[in-house]
Amino acid sequence: MKPSFLFILILCLGFCSFSQEELFRGYTVRDGLASNMVYSAIEDKNGFLWFATTAGVCRFDGTSFTNFSTNDGLTDIVVIGMFEDNDGRIWFVCYNQQPCFYFKGKIFNASNFKELQKIKSYNWHVRSINKDEVWLLGKDHIYRFKNDKFSEYSLPKADDVSLITSVDSTIYAIKGSVLFILDKNNEKFVPYSTLNIPVTGRRKIIEIGKGRYLLYQTDDQYNYITPYTIDLSNNIVTKKTSYVFKKEIVKLVPDRTNNILRIIFEDNTVIEKDISNDSFKTISEYNYNAAVSDIVIDKQGNKWVTFLHDGVEMFPKIRAYTVPLSADIKTPSTYYSIVGTNGQIIAGDNNNTLYFLANGKLFRTQHENFFPRNNRIRNMVMDKHNKLWIGMDDGVCIYDVDKKQFHPINIKRNIKEIKYDEANDLMLIASSQGLFSISCKDTSQVSYIVDNVRVTSVAGSLSDTCWYETLNGLYLYNGKTSVPETVFSPSFKNRITCMGIDKSKNLWVGTSSNGVFVVRSNKIIYHFTMADGLASNSCNNIFIDERNEAWICTVLGLYHVVINKDSFSINKYSDKNTLMDDQVNDVLVVKDTVYVVSSTGITFFNKRDIAEKYLFPIYITKVKVGNNEQYTTDSIFHFDSKQNTISISFSGLSYLSSGEIRYAYYIEELNDKPLFTKSNSITYSGLSPGTYNFYVSATDLFGNKSIRPAHIEFTIVPEWYQLIWLRWLAALALVAIAIFITFKYSKQHEKRKRLRSELSQTISRLELEAIHSQIKPHFIFNCLNAIQNAVYNNNVESASYFINRFAKLMRKALMLSKESFISIDEEYEFINNYLEVEKLRHNNRFDYSIEVDPALNKSASIVPAFVLQPFIENGINHGIKYLKDEKGLITLKFTKTDTLEIRLDDNGIGICASKKISENRSGHSSKGIELVTARIASLNKIYSKNIQIKIVDKTELDKNERGTTVILSINL
Repeated sequence: MKPSFLFILILCLGFCSFSQEELFRGYTVRDGLASNMVYSAIEDKNGFLWFATTAGVCRFDGTSFTNFSTNDGLTDIVVIGMFEDNDGRIWFVCYNQQPCFYFKGKIFNASNFKELQKIKSYNWHVRSINKDEVWLLGKDHIYRFKNDKFSEYSLPKADDVSLITSVDSTIYAIKGSVLFILDKNNEKFVPYSTLNIPVTGRRKIIEIGKGRYLLYQTDDQYNYITPYTIDLSNNIVTKKTSYVFKKEIVKLVPDRTNNILRIIFEDNTVIEKDISNDSFKTISEYNYNAAVSDIVIDKQGNKWVTFLHDGVEMFPKIRAYTVPLSADIKTPSTYYSIVGTNGQIIAGDNNNTLYFLANGKLFRTQHENFFPRNNRIRNMVMDKHNKLWIGMDDGVCIYDVDKKQFHPINIKRNIKEIKYDEANDLMLIASSQGLFSISCKDTSQVSYIVDNVRVTSVAGSLSDTCWYETLNGLYLYNGKTSVPETVFSPSFKNRITCMGIDKSKNLWVGTSSNGVFVVRSNKIIYHFTMADGLASNSCNNIFIDERNEAWICTVLGLYHVVINKDSFSINKYSDKNTLMDDQVNDVLVVKDTVYVVSSTGITFFNKRDIAEKYLFPIYITKVKVGNNEQYTTDSIFHFDSKQNTISISFSGLSYLSSGEIRYAYYIEELNDKPLFTKSNSITYSGLSPGTYNFYVSATDLFGNKSIRPAHIEFTIVPEWYQLIWLRWLAALALVAIAIFITFKYSKQHEKRKRLRSELSQTISRLELEAIHSQIKPHFIFNCLNAIQNAVYNNNVESASYFINRFAKLMRKALMLSKESFISIDEEYEFINNYLEVEKLRHNNRFDYSIEVDPALNKSASIVPAFVLQPFIENGINHGIKYLKDEKGLITLKFTKTDTLEIRLDDNGIGICASKKISENRSGHSSKGIELVTARIASLNKIYSKNIQIKIVDKTELDKNERGTTVILSINL
């Protein structure tokens, strides 16, 4: 309920605080209504509500207002009334008497619908006689609208036309007591018969169906309503008993669906009369606080009352009633607690006062005078002796319900909570200075469980399990000692405000800002927060009803939680559907009646009314493409390819939910499962050309579903270059190009294959030449001479060792000569054997070392075969050989960096000095290095390798250095 209406309601009831009022929801300009001056209302066939105001027309879907003014096509900003014909057109009766109507999302007037130019003026009377036919009554003419055309007929010359009706598609008019019939051939009315109807005073004839009418007449003193039955075919008029009203009647509102006539009087009262027969008995009477202009009952059973100055009020089908308890508006009370006993309800406020209710009405108040005024009644509990225990800011007192007397207990403490330990007939009392128990039979028996500690909440029984909360956390009292709870209480994070234990012995814990926890067997089984449907995580109180269902009081409404095995459901009650306001301090459930204590009073309702299920419609109301908005009832749309950002608005017409509706939507061609939103619009961007089917359904605040999903189909038309035949042509062209590329690639592949074969042959030849060059005859000859010398010198053991090493080297060389790449282990073994033979051959004139990085994979075939041997041979024969007083040294290192780096170093005379010696001799130069270089170039081409060789004379880098460095880099 809106605050302004709450204030008016409390103010009006301040002089009658013992009454109850039905809860209503108010709508004014602050909620989107165009004007607070509302003349009339209707519900269209789709379920939307329309309000005629002094600032245009408003359409309401339960969530928001859509306002129409002269900018949208109304002929006047002031709209007096509305009427919906059988085809769904809504005709507006504007103050300037110029016609216009709303149809399929657009307002038509004389400027955009030329037929309306035929209407000169009409006297605000519109009627749909038959399907596809509307009649407008003017001053001297009557106009028929059919097949989008107007026909004009002259009225008989008389003082006033009282009624237009039809029988078997024949149009009749009553003027005075004469019945006229429309002669369509002559296009004018002719007298048909005389009726026994009085003609004195101001009058109006109201058709109530089945040939029955009500004649309303007024004179200077009285207002008369007389039922008539008119048999037009037999010219028989039957008059019934007239009903006389002394109060002036403002408006008569017939409800032909429910056979009710609502009579609105000048003093803001409304009487409902039964018109199902001629008894004309009163059904109910209402008193309103402002001038009523119209009343509508929607299809969901909610009553909408419009006012001439105060907007619109909705009285929900769910009957919730309020009892504002404060009798003095200058010092309003705040209400904190509620309890039930023997058929009466007792509420407590912040002024030491108890309020007693029975049958939904306040019948007595009782003030406690032992404590000072402005003492809050924080908590109340009944014991089995019919004594009411009251916890207040300054202590505890007992109220004897039978004797109507207060008895204070001599404990001056700020009471936080009281719980009844029925098993031990004790009251457990949590206070600002500790936790203690008091015997209900002998109040002098006070036992302190914990003292000088601020205890905020307590739950359980001293003979079973007792929980209490302090500012230092949750404690478990086992009847003797208190033990801090450390297993699950750290999850609470915030101060505990209330606790309760249900029949299943689950502990319910409410916190100040972290929702509600449910604990079973020292485990948290549920944690209810805003993510689960709560509007606030701040909990004021928890009540467990007779059905073992929990009711959670928060600062933003009341929540009903039902746990079913492994699932749960949450229903919300707020000021938008049942409550007086959202600040809920306490709740009491007696059978099916729920009593809710808020800061301004008590609201009560029957939860069965809310549990009643119903279906409601959902509509797609607007489609927006770019800046183009269109209200529509169409279901198929076409847009060009540039209009691929589409916003779709929709409305689920559940008026009880006040906009709290959850929508499930999806596009069939895009989504595997629905998406969810609380917004009533959704936008899709960058949609590709094609046809899309959009569906949306709704679920209201109480879990009710929409009747069926709303659906639209829209097509984004492709550009010429996006057409299917053009795509096929492009696909064929791509296939042809692919075939051509494949053919060209095949030719190139064959060429590369042939080139690879040629390169392979070249490599084989180079490898063979390398072998012949590497294993030179003089090398073999020198080895054999060395062996022979060893034999001549009777050094059989040395000769035998030399022959063994030489044979092993030759076998290894012949075995590896077929491979392009060998492993590090194989290269290591070959080079090691080779160096051993050379060392023997040169009488140990040099030493050598080989190091391999452990990070390398030694078994991987990554080293080109016979690449290192020629460089080692050159280092021995052209470098180390010429050393005079120094022993030679050869080092070989295999290192892993980003590549495999093989570094060969010797301390010979260097490349430059060696070349000079060679030039001075026969001019012979070894071609081993050239063969290796050519072989590596071929390997790089064939295997897409990046093998690089770098040869450096150390003297060129440093004059003090001597020797040669060869660096071989191989990508891994």
